[in-house]
Amino acid sequence: MKVKEAIFGRRSIRDFTEEPVDASTLKEIMLAGIYAPSAGNLQPWQFYCYTSPKAIRTIKSVSPGILGSPQAIIVACVDEDKLKNIGLEEWHTNAVLDIAMACQNMMLRAFELGIGTCPVTSFDPGSLRILLELPGTLKPVLLITVGHYRTIPATPHRDESVIHLEEQSSNQDLSQSVEESLRNSLTELLGFLITSVRISLSEPSNYANLRLLEAAVKVCESLERTSREGMELIASCRRELQEAVTLYFKEDPRYLEHLEKVIGQYTLIQKQLDWEGI
Repeated sequence: MKVKEAIFGRRSIRDFTEEPVDASTLKEIMLAGIYAPSAGNLQPWQFYCYTSPKAIRTIKSVSPGILGSPQAIIVACVDEDKLKNIGLEEWHTNAVLDIAMACQNMMLRAFELGIGTCPVTSFDPGSLRILLELPGTLKPVLLITVGHYRTIPATPHRDESVIHLEEQSSNQDLSQSVEESLRNSLTELLGFLITSVRISLSEPSNYANLRLLEAAVKVCESLERTSREGMELIASCRRELQEAVTLYFKEDPRYLEHLEKVIGQYTLIQKQLDWEGI
């Protein structure tokens, strides 16, 4: 099944059969979830899957949004203790977004495997945590009911008018002078820097260094647009910095090697570039 088929074919299922879903299939579904995007790769989540009739009855007792008779229920939780340990208590909204993407992955993978699912937000998280004896640092934010479906409901109408595409021009910015191009680039860089300061206050600490590297890349891009002498070195600096950004984000210490190359190249740039008129 192609991704497009899963996206356009998946439906929320509430009419399940009595056929159990085997453990290996449930594991495949949940594995798809943890491979979803996660801001800063923090993975601030915990996922619990319940299949016993007792557990399902317990969950349904505080979840009026669950309809039908699912054979399994996945409880997706924000791991607030993990956020606290890294000093990001205010990261909760981002964690919920991460979990939403993980749950979408699970539902698409389930559909590919011939299994029906339905996301549920109508439940009492505090009562659910107590009844399931989950750690107090976990906050349930989304449930997924799972089971074999009897039929797939028809696709409801989708309002395509909510999609807005910017009109594109093939000759955009071609008439800009070097000075205009540089001014626009520097204005963009200014916005990037001042918003980075504010945003970094609520982001992982390593993001600050990452944004400095990205700002250096933007400076190189701005200088390249001037088409002055020494641009080969500037382009080389940009490539090295871009590689440093990639490695730094992966927590790969080799980013320092690329940074050292850029520092060496910078001294050459200072000697070679004719800055007059820039």
